[in-house]
Amino acid sequence: RRRVCRQVVQPVEQRRLPGAVGRRYDDEDHLHLRPARRQRRVEQRTGGNEADEADPDEDMRRLSEAPHLGHPAAPDEPQRLKTYFGTVVWKLERTAPNASPTLRADITLPEAKLTVTMVLSRSADPKAVTSHIITLRFTPDSTGAIGEVSEIETPSMRVEDRPVGEALEGKPAPVTPNYFFVGLIRDDVMTSRNLELMKTRAWVDIPMRLTSGRIAKITFEKGQQGERLLADALAAWN
Repeated sequence: RRRVCRQVVQPVEQRRLPGAVGRRYDDEDHLHLRPARRQRRVEQRTGGNEADEADPDEDMRRLSEAPHLGHPAAPDEPQRLKTYFGTVVWKLERTAPNASPTLRADITLPEAKLTVTMVLSRSADPKAVTSHIITLRFTPDSTGAIGEVSEIETPSMRVEDRPVGEALEGKPAPVTPNYFFVGLIRDDVMTSRNLELMKTRAWVDIPMRLTSGRIAKITFEKGQQGERLLADALAAWN
């Protein structure tokens, strides 16, 4: 199915990756692209069946939820951004009937030949230093243009049409190549803040550094399904 898309360009906030030297997100080398308001059709799946003929307002809602990955097109062309669009599917999973659920988002970026799995779970040990754990697994195709991910920042939550998000209070840690844990800090104030951000901010941003040295960011919206399943997970964790 062919997708025609106009885009509006907005600058991305200035941020440094952990350990990054002399490299940051700014409006000179990294821009956030979002679809224009008149988009009529989109190949976006949110866990249900997509009708052949969709209402324009529903198309716009689905398009706004579509994840995308952006990075400078080439090291010698930092002002030219390459953007890949994809799909996200949300799931609430349980390993056993009475087990604590986990919230999972499966992101697919076909043109980039990259899939990303994000899982949010509650720490099983109430005495652990982390209240919740986010795992991020990147699966790049060897023939894709993205390559492997060497490090990430703590995910940020933000509201629509604002280029700057608020990072969750946590610490990212690599596990294996392309696989990362983010432990959200257990503290009455910080935990309350993290939960409030996750509940009230619609967009998720994941800044990352590729092994090629390029900086990229995956951006996606929770959407109606993500909002509902997150609420279900939080209710089960309380």
